[in-house]
Amino acid sequence: MEMHRISFKKRMMLTGLMIVAGASVGYWLTHRDADSAIKRYVFAGDERDIKAVEALFADPDNRYLLTTRDWYDVRTMMLNKMSDFVDPSTYGDLTINIAREKDTDAFIGFTAHHRLSFYKSKLLFLVIAPDMRGKGYGRKMAQMALDDMKADGAMKVVLDVREENDRARSLYKSLGFKERSISGGFVHCEKFF
Repeated sequence: MEMHRISFKKRMMLTGLMIVAGASVGYWLTHRDADSAIKRYVFAGDERDIKAVEALFADPDNRYLLTTRDWYDVRTMMLNKMSDFVDPSTYGDLTINIAREKDTDAFIGFTAHHRLSFYKSKLLFLVIAPDMRGKGYGRKMAQMALDDMKADGAMKVVLDVREENDRARSLYKSLGFKERSISGGFVHCEKFF
């Protein structure tokens, strides 16, 4: 009986393919029906999504919680997928997910996150429309964003939240985030996978 030998290079290629296939199946299993009431998709330039997100930032109470910049341009951020539109090197680095109710197509909210390094990602925004709050959508969308970042290779996720935003701080703590420091009115949090 003759033994077939597989070269080291071929074994490594096969191992890599098996890892990619396993990750793809794992991603599909965790996202196939994460919540039957939520329709979530990657933002693709739809004007109605831009208007819905702009409306969230137009509310002074929301705007205060979302950004320290009075001149923050939501449209530019969304269309260019820039985590910081002052810095052109961030062009295209932002992943924006929009959520709508499956039955009514009503806007629920959005998340935005980006890679900071090969092992670390940042949850930049998790925003739920005021009329959709208190229904558990924030937790579901946060978990979906965390799952996306983990599937993309992040081992650590960081975020900043206003010090007085007790609901958000409580949500992040329940998802495993640790509050590391407070400065400039923001609590800096991190989570390891």
